[in-house]
Amino acid sequence: MLRRAVARPLGAAARPRRLASGHGHAEKKQYSGLEGQLRVYLPENEHMVLGVIGMYAVLYLGFKATRKAPKKAAPESAGDHHHHQAEDGDMPSILSEGFDKWSAQPGNMAKWEASLPLCASIYEGSH
Repeated sequence: MLRRAVARPLGAAARPRRLASGHGHAEKKQYSGLEGQLRVYLPENEHMVLGVIGMYAVLYLGFKATRKAPKKAAPESAGDHHHHQAEDGDMPSILSEGFDKWSAQPGNMAKWEASLPLCASIYEGSH
């Protein structure tokens, strides 16, 4: 009897352990609705994840493409400010070619003299 007890354990320990190792093929899950339509093109879960990431990337890039940031105007340097050509009614720079013709007209030299304090303040502010 002792020999029999040692040779064959009793209870749960006597049965061989069966592991659910997943080596067999499981039945494919059937999807319906929107997910069923998506699974035609993205059959595995990994494909679904990449599809969602791609969808968010397209939305982000589309939003960025339609919402362009306003361009900032380049600030004029003091040197550039004094060398611009005169437009209609505008005072030309003293260094421009059209200044002699503009200054020959009556009243324009008074405008130029009145603008000298403004030019001095611009020049002082740039240094």
